[in-house]
Amino acid sequence: MRWSHCLGGMLGSAALAAALPAAAYDVTSFDPNAFFTSGSAPLPAEVAALDAAAGLAGLTIERFEDLTLEPGLTLEFSGGAPVAVLPSGSLVNEPSAAWDGSLSLAALMDLVPSQPVVVRQAPGVDVIAIGLSGIDHSHELVVNGENLGPVDALPGFQTSPGDNGRALYVRVDREPGDPPLTELSIEPDPMLANPNGDFIRIDHVATGSTATVPGVSAPALLLLAASLGLVAVRRLRPASAPGSGV
Repeated sequence: MRWSHCLGGMLGSAALAAALPAAAYDVTSFDPNAFFTSGSAPLPAEVAALDAAAGLAGLTIERFEDLTLEPGLTLEFSGGAPVAVLPSGSLVNEPSAAWDGSLSLAALMDLVPSQPVVVRQAPGVDVIAIGLSGIDHSHELVVNGENLGPVDALPGFQTSPGDNGRALYVRVDREPGDPPLTELSIEPDPMLANPNGDFIRIDHVATGSTATVPGVSAPALLLLAASLGLVAVRRLRPASAPGSGV
């Protein structure tokens, strides 16, 4: 794993490590406390602030306020088959877990059998972003089949209060020349020993193509946002890649 890291509080200054060679994915993590000031339902202004910092303008956002997913998006969760229309009862009204509106998706994570949460987008996109809540274990972020490590190791991660609070917003960008992103999954903690598994919540899934800004790449724009103390940016090479240093 090789990374460049920008991190700071809302009032603090961010420090940027020396530039490192381009990696397979740019992973940007967002501390929910920078945008949401309470455990109540998200306010429109709070959601707008997250969208602006995460650069979600122009992307398609699945808000999980109904059972039908956005075109091209399918989800696999709780041990079920991939679906474009969610099963009845899969959405929950838990204000502290939602990243917009009032509802989020409840998904069971388990090892036996393996029950990951898998977001698929056909035919593929430049960016996939996701809001995660209720994370109680070291579940792992996997992109296009490559394991990028535990979600709770990403900067800004918050232990979920009350078992279902907002934990982290994660954005993954592909780099020029890499294949489109077709799949992002949260894999169960390899050490998960809870016989009842672990229910997590997901919300505000954004997918699409990044706008071309002359002279400024999408990762550069995110680093600019990081300089304001809102986000942490890592460039991650899959752990399985040769020469990754792991």
